[in-house]
Amino acid sequence: MDVTIQWSPLWEHVEILSLQQNMRLQQRTADTQQFSQWLLEVGHDRNMDNSSQVRFPEHMRIIDENSLINSIYPAIDSNPPPPPEYFLNHMILAPRNADVGEMNQKILERMMGDVRQYISADKMIQEAGADPNDGDNLPVEFLRSINLSSLPPGELNLKVSCPIILLQNLLPSVGLCNGT
Repeated sequence: MDVTIQWSPLWEHVEILSLQQNMRLQQRTADTQQFSQWLLEVGHDRNMDNSSQVRFPEHMRIIDENSLINSIYPAIDSNPPPPPEYFLNHMILAPRNADVGEMNQKILERMMGDVRQYISADKMIQEAGADPNDGDNLPVEFLRSINLSSLPPGELNLKVSCPIILLQNLLPSVGLCNGT
């Protein structure tokens, strides 16, 4: 169950507020209503089987990644490509960066157009006082293969009309901000 705990130093007590309504599902269609109800049941531990695993309805199950891509992005391979607004309501979330990278690559392969690769690391920056020969033996391929959540990818493949989401503010004065 999703619970928000609100603490107030003035009254020195804790008030538990339970979430009752999914505000993201305000559109009232049969599908969203059914999904909203299912989500509330999951949140209140009423949609579990004996092994404490969430039960997914048959219509929410996808057999493989290709079926998932076809389900979420049915027009991804159209020519001309979908407009930017298309991607506002078509999104796949994944728990691990490795899964995100693999899925992005598969989706990008389906999009029309030529891939353009952007490279981030060609050499290592030495700290002051460090031996200048320490980083000379690191191959460029190794530097580009380092994949940490705090760093941009060493090789970024994009196509025209491919959506990207910024994870940190790059240039707020022109709108390049986190989440855009």
